[in-house]
Amino acid sequence: MVSTLHFSAATSTRPQEWCARLVKRRVHITFIVAATLVVGSLVAGVRPHDLTNVYDVQSWAGGLLVIAGLAIRSWAAGTLHKHAEVTTVGPYALVRHPLYVGSMLMIIGFCILIGAGGFVWLIVAMFALLFLAAVNHEERTLAEKFGAAWTTYAAATPRFIPRRLTIRNSFWSLQQWRRNREYQAAAATALGLLGLQLWQQF
Repeated sequence: MVSTLHFSAATSTRPQEWCARLVKRRVHITFIVAATLVVGSLVAGVRPHDLTNVYDVQSWAGGLLVIAGLAIRSWAAGTLHKHAEVTTVGPYALVRHPLYVGSMLMIIGFCILIGAGGFVWLIVAMFALLFLAAVNHEERTLAEKFGAAWTTYAAATPRFIPRRLTIRNSFWSLQQWRRNREYQAAAATALGLLGLQLWQQF
C-alpha cells in the first residue's frame, strides 16, 4: 500500500517537474525557436518587411505589435515587486500575467515583420504552450507563498484577457524596472528590429 501511494505521488509530480524544467529553460527555447525561424527564412529566400516603408501594412502592424508588447512588459516590470507581495495594481489590475501578454504580442509582431507567413500560427501555438506551462508553474508557486491573498486576486482577475479597462493607481518605478532587468528585453528588442532592418536592406 505504501509503495502504491509512493508511485502515485511520483506519477502526479512528474508533469510538474517537466513544467518546471520548461519554465527554467524558456529563454533558451525562445532563442532556439527564433534562430530556427531566421535560418529557415534565409534558406527560403524570405526577406523581412521594411520598417521604413510607410505603405507596407504588415510592416506597420508588426512594428506596432512589437512596440505595444514591449510597452506592456515595461509597464508591468516597473510595477511588479517579485517575491515581496501579490501585485494587484497597474497592468496587474487588468490581467494576472501582463508580462506574458506583452511577450506574445512581441512574438506575433516579429513573426509578421520577418514574413513568416503560415508559420506564424505554428510559432504562436508553440509559445502559447510554453507560456501556459510557465503560468501554471508560477501560479502554483504564488499560491503556496501568498495563500489567500493570491487566491482572492486570482479569482477576481483573468489570466490574459481583461474583463474591464479600469486601472488602479500605481506608481511606476524606473528603479523597479531595472531591478526586474527589463532593460534586457528592451535592448534585445532594439537589436532585433535593427537586425531585421539590416537583413532587409542587405
